[in-house]
Amino acid sequence: MDKKKPDNFNIIAAFVSIIGIGFVSLNGNFTIRVGDSFTLAGGVIYAAHMVAVAKFGKDKDPILLTILQFGYAAVFSWIVALLFEDFPSEWSVGTITGILYLAVFATSIALLLQNVGQKYTNPAPAAIILSLESVFGVLFSVIFYHESITLRLFLGFLLIFFAVIISETKLSFLFKNKKVEIISEDN
Repeated sequence: MDKKKPDNFNIIAAFVSIIGIGFVSLNGNFTIRVGDSFTLAGGVIYAAHMVAVAKFGKDKDPILLTILQFGYAAVFSWIVALLFEDFPSEWSVGTITGILYLAVFATSIALLLQNVGQKYTNPAPAAIILSLESVFGVLFSVIFYHESITLRLFLGFLLIFFAVIISETKLSFLFKNKKVEIISEDN
């Protein structure tokens, strides 16, 4: 790993993103439900996962890394399922289709694309960009389940979007014209 630390823009973007995710995740009275607390805890674990992939997977084959991740996820999921869930007495086509969709698209392909992407980008901007997951989750619930967008959700989306802009551009578009003016004044 290149030991490159996040710059000030990445740190600011992380805080703005966390506030935006809070607006998206918290209730109207700014309390958190049990399911949302699991989601936020999962986000912290996911961030640790991204750091681990960035640190240990930089010079590794992303396909092999994905196969290992998928294998470990499968083994630990089976262990947790066998310990805490009742085994279904019957399997429908919809259940099998759902499991296959989650296994192929939401797990293996998503992990592969993330591993390939992280191999060629720094972890700080990658984390900020991947924080858009909460935005798309709510956006799809609005599109497909006709949930309403409140001012709080809109502000959360806006903050997360600004965090991505801050992290990716370093706000260089604000300073670009000033540099041109300074150069032209010197001539």
